[in-house]
Amino acid sequence: MALIEAQQHGLVANRAALRGYGREPSMTDPTLLGRLGAIALSTLVLWGESDGVVDADYGRAYAGAIPGARFQLLAGAGHVPQSETPEQLMLPIRDFADAPATHRPTAGGAPQELRV
Repeated sequence: MALIEAQQHGLVANRAALRGYGREPSMTDPTLLGRLGAIALSTLVLWGESDGVVDADYGRAYAGAIPGARFQLLAGAGHVPQSETPEQLMLPIRDFADAPATHRPTAGGAPQELRV
């Protein structure tokens, strides 16, 4: 699959952001999992079912570490769903953003897993 120029620019920008988040050159942050528990906002963790770079179990662990987070697996999406399947990615984002903010995360809240 050939990427259009805008997608290529997006990938370059994503890589630059990851270098900042991941504390280059290792792309690991041993403190991340512990810090996720401090998130006090409704959270949706989306993950590509066909991600060949990072297994979905990582996404589940991230969601599990965020109180009240929801995990959603995107069928057919890989590591970069915003470029690979943008329409499919936007559906759960819109649904999540449109949902009433009646649920507030609580400490130890188990994540809900959905499959699209």
